[in-house]
Amino acid sequence: MAATTVGFPVRWQAPNANTVYVVFLPTGVTLTAGSDTSCVTFGGYHDETAQSHIVYALLPRCTPSGAPIDAITPALSHELVEAATDPHPSAAPAFVVVDNADIVWAFTPGAELGDMCEYVHAARQRLVGDYLVQRTWSNTSAAAGHDPCVPTLSAPYVAAAPVFGDVTLAVSGTPVITQGIQITTGTSATIDLALFSDAPTANWTVGADDVASVVQALPAELSMSLNQTVGNNGDVVELTIKRLKNGDGGGSELVITSKVGGETTSLWWGLVTN
Repeated sequence: MAATTVGFPVRWQAPNANTVYVVFLPTGVTLTAGSDTSCVTFGGYHDETAQSHIVYALLPRCTPSGAPIDAITPALSHELVEAATDPHPSAAPAFVVVDNADIVWAFTPGAELGDMCEYVHAARQRLVGDYLVQRTWSNTSAAAGHDPCVPTLSAPYVAAAPVFGDVTLAVSGTPVITQGIQITTGTSATIDLALFSDAPTANWTVGADDVASVVQALPAELSMSLNQTVGNNGDVVELTIKRLKNGDGGGSELVITSKVGGETTSLWWGLVTN
């Protein structure tokens, strides 16, 4: 097939099962899709064409305060990995969902492999020459108790995991048994956060945030307090959660942060049903 851009022809190679076309928007061009706007609510996406199922990725040019290329390469690496591991999200979904126990991760950050790591500060590293690329989720690394975002870094991996029980959440009208806690409006409950690391390390800082207000800029649905904000491997921190208002869709999301030197090194997402 052929295409024309800036007045001269471009010859595209015929696609096969391993082809991913990458379209880079010109500088200054904005793409609006429904309520989403490029460089505002998304930095790129991948998909397939409706009839031929040709796999493609689209990358806007979002210019950060530093080098413009540093805005392109992390998004490009993110979408190439997802296009390789979930090339046909509509026709033949692959690594596009999480298991029922962790269904809340599918909302924020999102269930594809690049999504699962993109909110962590340390996700973007200069791993390909001097280019900034995004590390990507690995079930194998996570199951071994290491940083689930690979390649792993040289520093010890530290995290804080909420200790939940079973709750029921309706997903697309279907009841799903998942991990979380039920808290009704105006009431509070306390859960444990289990701190762990994969090597000896200094103490790190733990925090908890309401996703609706902190990530989505919506009215707060949860307020939270910790009995301590610093800990180490094997410590248990108490998190008290109060429901301020019901969450749309049957629940609210929280995120547990672990920080080293002021930088977020790991995030753990959790569900509070109404």
